[in-house]
Amino acid sequence: MEKMEIITIPDGQTKIAKNAFRWRRSLYGVNIPDSVTIIEKNAFYECINLQNIIMPDSVTVIEKNAFYGCKKLQNITMSKNITSIGDYAFYWCRNLAGIVLPDSLVSIGNYAFSWCKNLTVFCSASQILAQAYCRKNKIKIQLIESMPPMRTDNISKIKEEPEKPINNEIAGLSYIEKKINAFIGEINLFENSVANTGFSGELTEIKNILNKIIILWKDEKDSESRSKQLDDFINYYFPTIKKILDTYSQIEKNNLNGVNAAETKHRISEAIPFIKRAFEKQLDNMYQNKMFDITTDIDALESMLAKDGLIDSNPFEIKKL
Repeated sequence: MEKMEIITIPDGQTKIAKNAFRWRRSLYGVNIPDSVTIIEKNAFYECINLQNIIMPDSVTVIEKNAFYGCKKLQNITMSKNITSIGDYAFYWCRNLAGIVLPDSLVSIGNYAFSWCKNLTVFCSASQILAQAYCRKNKIKIQLIESMPPMRTDNISKIKEEPEKPINNEIAGLSYIEKKINAFIGEINLFENSVANTGFSGELTEIKNILNKIIILWKDEKDSESRSKQLDDFINYYFPTIKKILDTYSQIEKNNLNGVNAAETKHRISEAIPFIKRAFEKQLDNMYQNKMFDITTDIDALESMLAKDGLIDSNPFEIKKL
């Protein structure tokens, strides 16, 4: 088993840099000095074994994707002076139990706490922004007069047993969610590395569609029997789109301005809207399946009502008993 580690950020360092610990699976805990004022993009992106964070009050900004996909993260002692939490900052931190959002907070990004299924947000009655965000995103909230004591495990005690792997055949839904969320993460990374693409709007819509697909899929009564259809879609489109975005990113990174590079970028820009329509079609197909189920339920209901003599020629004209 890979040995877990606790990192101590050096005193005097003013930021935790972009991608500093991205995908560092051995990272269990971090000691952050009170010289740090900003946690930059993707700083702890998918550090899947990170469990506890004590954030000094010097931190004022948490940027986009900072703790994206830290699925074992349980507790965060939030800075009392935080002003901004970026898009997807704590996205898919599914074990995050509680977080205090202070009155200093003036900005919460899109999907900042999405898929934090166990989360309770604590804030004061005067923190209107946090209350509105929680209501809109259906996150549990508790109003407080002062900061509650948050449970913090002994950060130096490393778990000896690794998390059990997911059985994809048994937990097909989790498998699909994981693939979709990973792909959303790839799009986020592309957006962070490339500016002014001309198709950023389409990429945002693709991410929104994927989030809707996850929500609809979780609501399916018989999701396992239909998982192959969506899995085939994922396995066909995701690698191809990633390759396209990676090519565009490489052209930008290397400042290639030749005819071939310009033509390739143009072709990619034209292809993205068509890809978005394919995703829209997939979502529509899923709703079509759901509508078929409803129609079947209505037919069955009509038959039962007719059998019991409760309807006449009009299927929804209920007889008075």
